[in-house]
Amino acid sequence: MKTLKFLTLLTLTFLVACTHTQKPDVSTHWTVSDSHQQIQQAQALEAQGVIKDLRITGANPEQLSATGPVNVLACLESAGKWLEKYKECEFMPVQSCKALGGEFNSCSSACRHNEDAMMCIQMCVPVCAFDIDK
Repeated sequence: MKTLKFLTLLTLTFLVACTHTQKPDVSTHWTVSDSHQQIQQAQALEAQGVIKDLRITGANPEQLSATGPVNVLACLESAGKWLEKYKECEFMPVQSCKALGGEFNSCSSACRHNEDAMMCIQMCVPVCAFDIDK
């Protein structure tokens, strides 16, 4: 009986600790400017399980709403491109990036994640990178 109580207490402690270390999902809605590309990106992120409860309403301009991590939703709201594998948002405004605790680089390489690139376009890509461990 003591073992069962101990295991129950240990499980509860673990679950409480896990909920305090994870950032809660938030809900938001926004208007899209480039509806086709932004809707496709939001649908892809929902399919990956990054965001959920995606709703598309209205027409010209469309209204989107979703639930998910605040940095991902902020990226989508700012018409940025979220790269889940790298926890980065391309084209997010510097103010939004810094407010969310991201690291802003105004001139990242367009080929920064392609080590095999033989040639790369000489163009700056503004990127907001988020610490994966946070």
